[in-house]
Amino acid sequence: MFAESAEKPGISLESLAADNPFPLYEEMRDHYPVYWMESDGMWALTRYDDIKFALERPDLFSSSGQKALLQPDWMPEEYKKDLFITTQDPPEHKKNRALFTKAFAGKAVQSLVPFMQEAAEAQIAKIQPSIAMNFIDDFARPYICGISDRIVGADSDKYLTELGRWVQLNKDNLSNNPDPQYVRTLLEAINRQIAIFDKIIQERRANPLNDLASSLIQGKVNGKSLTDRQLRNALELVVTAGFYSPTQMFCRAIIQLARDPAMLQKLKAEPGKIPAFIEELLRHTAVVRSLLKRTLQPVELHGTVIPEGELVILLFASANHDPAQFPNPTAFDISRPNIKQHIAFGHGIHLCIGAELARQQLRIALESILARFNEITVPPDSQIKTANTWVMRIVEHLPVTFR
Repeated sequence: MFAESAEKPGISLESLAADNPFPLYEEMRDHYPVYWMESDGMWALTRYDDIKFALERPDLFSSSGQKALLQPDWMPEEYKKDLFITTQDPPEHKKNRALFTKAFAGKAVQSLVPFMQEAAEAQIAKIQPSIAMNFIDDFARPYICGISDRIVGADSDKYLTELGRWVQLNKDNLSNNPDPQYVRTLLEAINRQIAIFDKIIQERRANPLNDLASSLIQGKVNGKSLTDRQLRNALELVVTAGFYSPTQMFCRAIIQLARDPAMLQKLKAEPGKIPAFIEELLRHTAVVRSLLKRTLQPVELHGTVIPEGELVILLFASANHDPAQFPNPTAFDISRPNIKQHIAFGHGIHLCIGAELARQQLRIALESILARFNEITVPPDSQIKTANTWVMRIVEHLPVTFR
């Protein structure tokens, strides 16, 4: 066994939730690429090649590992979440993923471009130049939600407040002995979410529309319709993934352009480079930091054997800063020859189904903003409210001034 990985003290989920975990990632990649986090009862992988390997081998690394976060042992059975394809392995995964394919296929996304352009322009028309705005509530949220609602058929705004509470709470789900008050608060939040999605399901059964909610209700897997619980989980997955990651990407794009006026002017002069900017943003800023897997059999990496049945955290943010794959990884470089080889959207069979949609909605919004404004100002990092976890890097409030 790689002795150092078992002996190194102090690395835990708490330390991985730091505002700036990149120095820790570097130490782990260099010296402890397969690390046993004893305090959390799980292993950590940090190198690009190892994490890509894990994502390519569902026969070794099962997506059921996500259930440790969504279905802790102490949670009552009726409250346990199963976010559908994110927790499934082949062959179930392929059959269920097909239910979403049509809504997020390239052709479907392209058909939404005019709507996204109109949505972006509508939000830009509300901006008052030289006056600070709350970028999340006044631009990103209504823009992203409007697009999501058009696809899904759900009123995301009604759900997002409850979602925000749940996201902040569930980071503590891996605790073996949670505080009773924490459990009560979490279950109350889940009850409110269940009521919101059940209402959508009831409405679409009574009045089907041309949206994903109706399509899921009418869809079948192995000849069987989805249960209400499966429908609820499928809708929750789409609304959750369709809001949080794109909104955080958007915030990070605005911060990056505000910090780098030369880049802003470059993209303003050459809008065709915006897609490359987005890819480097995805790699560099690491909105989604990690993903949980569970080993289905013993796996040996770098002389260390991870036993069968163990939880393994794949540190995407570390992989995307691995110098073996991305030379000078701390530099923001839109000319990287391998710029699309990041794993910000995952890899393999679990590549994010909404990746193309996220890219397009961010591209369209940035094109519209840069066509209208010459300068973006945000406060120093110390004044930007964040709530980082080991799962995600979250901006909670972002004052922005456009000129």
